[in-house]
Amino acid sequence: MSKILLHIDNLNHYTDAHLSDLLKYLGDGRKALVEHLPEGQNKKQRILASDLLEQELLKLGLNSPKAYGKTKQGKPKLLDREDISFSLSHSGNLVAAAVWQDSFYEAGIDVEDLSNRQQSVEKLMKLAKRFLRPEEVDIVAGNLPDGLHYSWQEEDMNLSEEEKLIRRFYRIWTFKEAMCKAKDQPLMEVLKEEPYTMDRRDILCRVVDNSVLTLAIAPRQGVILPEGNVNQGEVLPENILLSGSFR
Repeated sequence: MSKILLHIDNLNHYTDAHLSDLLKYLGDGRKALVEHLPEGQNKKQRILASDLLEQELLKLGLNSPKAYGKTKQGKPKLLDREDISFSLSHSGNLVAAAVWQDSFYEAGIDVEDLSNRQQSVEKLMKLAKRFLRPEEVDIVAGNLPDGLHYSWQEEDMNLSEEEKLIRRFYRIWTFKEAMCKAKDQPLMEVLKEEPYTMDRRDILCRVVDNSVLTLAIAPRQGVILPEGNVNQGEVLPENILLSGSFR
């Protein structure tokens, strides 16, 4: 299985002048997608996301110009390289890009910056009950253990009960968003069809400070998998190359 190139960065590291310079050096395809946007946080996020994407594509030997397009569901893609998938995400000051060269699987990524989130636990529980599966609602509420190899116990030890609930909710929500992008399916379908369970090996979730990042993989639509591959429970490669930092 091919390497996943994963790059995370923070807008706090960049001045407006620096971001303007990054925009100038983007390939024509990405530049056309962002230069017309009104000035503000969204444009800054998209400039940095585009720069991170093109940095990672260069590592695969893809120089400009590159032809970008979208699937019917709106997932961005490279028109001339079907073997390369990419996914972008931004939230608050955090921006992330994932690139994967693989003929059979797609990657999806979602990041959430929790540092300025204002949602009350009551609102998050309402969202959970409305959109998540019953067992996932119980996980958010703390009535069932948060799976994924029980990796959160030490991280969450010194948090308040409210902070723990917020993290549990966003660990599940970012999983759903990332899988939605990887499968190129509407979020409402993925919310109900893709369970958050401790035995899944096709997702990677990391919580650092007040940030949650989830990476997911899924078989490409319409592709016949080689013998010995399965379309669920696939193990993420250990050779994920991470650049940048949450901080």
